[in-house]
Amino acid sequence: MPNNASPSTSFVSSRSFISLVAAAELAATFIAAFVARANVDPRISAAVTICISLGGTLMTLTGIAIQLRLDAIVRNESNTLIARIDDETRHLRHALSLFNTYHQVSHEDLLKYRDDALKSALNTLNDLTRGQAEVEGSEYYSWLNRKMKSRPRTVRAVSFRPLSVYADDPREANWALANTQAAEAGTKISRIFILDHSVLVPTKARSLLTHLVLNSRTSAFVVWRSRVHQGLLKQLFGGGFSIYDDDVVFYDRSYFQLEIGVNDPAGLQPQSPIIPRATMYCKPHPEYQKYETMFEELEDLVPHAAKTGPKASCANILSAIDGYLTTAHGSLEDLVETPETALLKKDWIALKAEITGLNAANA
Repeated sequence: MPNNASPSTSFVSSRSFISLVAAAELAATFIAAFVARANVDPRISAAVTICISLGGTLMTLTGIAIQLRLDAIVRNESNTLIARIDDETRHLRHALSLFNTYHQVSHEDLLKYRDDALKSALNTLNDLTRGQAEVEGSEYYSWLNRKMKSRPRTVRAVSFRPLSVYADDPREANWALANTQAAEAGTKISRIFILDHSVLVPTKARSLLTHLVLNSRTSAFVVWRSRVHQGLLKQLFGGGFSIYDDDVVFYDRSYFQLEIGVNDPAGLQPQSPIIPRATMYCKPHPEYQKYETMFEELEDLVPHAAKTGPKASCANILSAIDGYLTTAHGSLEDLVETPETALLKKDWIALKAEITGLNAANA
């Protein structure tokens, strides 16, 4: 079992042990004196003397070890205390610097902006005390990369981004690689992509997704957008979210406008330019639990058969796309080839070949 004793507790118990050693040495001295004066067989007396001598040596060595441990504990507690004092001193200097800078702004045309800046800083600090932080620009990927390099135990993510970003945006490609490395190091990663069937008809887009599913060492699934109710979708228009160690949510707000056409819920357009931005919610912020519930709802929409492994997940995705095309166009053989359908037929033939190859690999 782990040793949960604090350094102070260990210090007290070590002092008690040293007292016990001293008492044992005193008792050994009395025993040796008694044996020397009593009429005891010389062989027994010699044996007792040897035992007492060995016991005394053991006690002495143990005492030295305990004393060294005490010294280490004292040094550790001293270093910890010094580090805390340094941190508090630095924070105090920052607070005094802020106060001093605030009062240096004296021009009457700047007073409003001075007060607004202070109010904004206070609001930010208040959000942090509640477990909320806004992340934007370069800090977006910096935070994500730091978090993944810390090797969290678990990551659960939902992606509602355009699938093309994983190929077209180098930052996303690096992020996918960071996920693979974390998974290889032991992080358990589960990711749900929310997609339309039509997005995966083109062979290029489909190949990108199947590569992520089969080769990223993460558990990756697709939930078809048509199965997700509109209320939940509206909360994902920013791009999705990820949950780390059941403790912090990273809610993406980068990729889509937050308002959509009432009559055309599919009419989402990427923001231009795309600015990485997100909101973090840490326990016990009340928003945190909402994302736990959302992930569970989406996870329930993943077919059970797809959860048995990467190949099963991939097979489920490919079969669903084939079913979508069959519903829309009939069989592949019945598809009339025209200039408009030539590319579709080519992609469908490639899809059939992928399904056949995956089935053969699973056989």
